[in-house]
Amino acid sequence: MEVSSNYGKFSIQDLLTKIIPGFIIILPFLLSLTVEYQKQLTENSTILGFVILGLSYIFGIIIEHLQSTTFRVPSDLRIHLADHFDIDSYVPLSRKIRNSASNTYLSTVSRFPRPIQRVLPSVDRFEYGYLIDRYDWEFKQAIKEDLELNIGEDDIRAIYDLLLIHMDGKLSERTLKYKLIRQFDINMRISASAALILYVVALVIEQSYITIVSTIIIFILSFLVLILHLYLGDSGYYYTDLLIKEYYYDRVSRCGEDGKPS
Repeated sequence: MEVSSNYGKFSIQDLLTKIIPGFIIILPFLLSLTVEYQKQLTENSTILGFVILGLSYIFGIIIEHLQSTTFRVPSDLRIHLADHFDIDSYVPLSRKIRNSASNTYLSTVSRFPRPIQRVLPSVDRFEYGYLIDRYDWEFKQAIKEDLELNIGEDDIRAIYDLLLIHMDGKLSERTLKYKLIRQFDINMRISASAALILYVVALVIEQSYITIVSTIIIFILSFLVLILHLYLGDSGYYYTDLLIKEYYYDRVSRCGEDGKPS
């Protein structure tokens, strides 16, 4: 599987992380146009195809940039390092919101009588089980020696970026596959969310046939993207787990089974 992109040619990564997410933004508008302008669009199908591909790629680049800047570090890695080393600054915003909501819910439920508490849904906490926990090796010390960074002091984005640079050419195809799936899942959700806001705003500004049909279509597409996320949502966890495992294996191969320099 080709997961690296070269200038001048498309790759699987370009297709999944740029073209398809970018196409989601223009698809509702395109489908709404086919009803009224089907003949004109059919007569210029070749030109239209290049325009669609170009616009999809441009929108995809914007989406990919947003993903790489805002959601670059897997939230699973943030959560695990935050939990394992008790670093609050590494906790992602989504986890903080969920914890706050959970605490509010538990506080409210605790005021109800016992019989009512038993029938109300409980709040489950998912426990992460990475090699940092299962093996006796100094992950924090390894990061300091290999990357010259300190967990808890340096920005987690710098740690993640330098870890990828350190593991460049060493990651297995399976790990790269999950990394690509994670990027595809995030980019699809960014695209669907942005398109939903765009078409709803357009509908509020002007209620025409095109805006009404486009908005209906994007609601359907957003629902399908949500269903897709239910299947692909664990890719970030698997990618993070494999990344740490392969870093551990690389560390052991260089320093011994305890992960410490000999």
